[in-house]
Amino acid sequence: MEKIRHEINKAGIETDGSKTIANVYTGTTYTFSQADCGNKGKSEYCDDYEAGGSFRCNWGTNSYGWADALSENDSLINIHSATTWAWVGKQIKVHGTDDARIYFDGDYAWYVLGGCEYPTWASVRVKAIVYNVTNSQEVASKTILYESNFAPLPNYGDDDFNKYIDCSLLNGKTYALKMEVTAYISAGSECTADMCSSLTPAAGGDGLDYNYIQVTWR
Repeated sequence: MEKIRHEINKAGIETDGSKTIANVYTGTTYTFSQADCGNKGKSEYCDDYEAGGSFRCNWGTNSYGWADALSENDSLINIHSATTWAWVGKQIKVHGTDDARIYFDGDYAWYVLGGCEYPTWASVRVKAIVYNVTNSQEVASKTILYESNFAPLPNYGDDDFNKYIDCSLLNGKTYALKMEVTAYISAGSECTADMCSSLTPAAGGDGLDYNYIQVTWR
């Protein structure tokens, strides 16, 4: 995961081109009900073994915002472990320095299926992250969901979330407030790690929905 974290941060930030970075002033509460940025990616092995699996990831700002990640080996080919990831969020520029409490509100659906021929690990994760864009540094994070499976019986569910992160925001810095999904499968048998919109295997698309991000002060 440390390598994937490095890849995510190195990939940077994509925007939809229609919105500007929001100015945030300490002492005032801001609620952002529309995402304006995100990114997506795959580990280096996904493209090499595409014939033996399905690796999809994407993000968007329609319907407030969403992110999706799927890693699936659907053959008996013994592929290498693989990870897909995506995130969606909001960029802000801070005026003043203060301690913030940032709320991340959304919902998700997930599905994990372990090895069908022999035990193979599959997992999905949802995180909230505060990232200092100016300094290229992760400030704070919180795991919202982690589910894994080692068995050939599916594990799945869906839920809403409203979680907060306490951190200090610094004057003049730009931050990306992220809701992130990752889907991981280990080398081995057929298996699936899917953040999906419905409770069916490999549904793809709309694994995590962005409702809003709220910046308050402590």
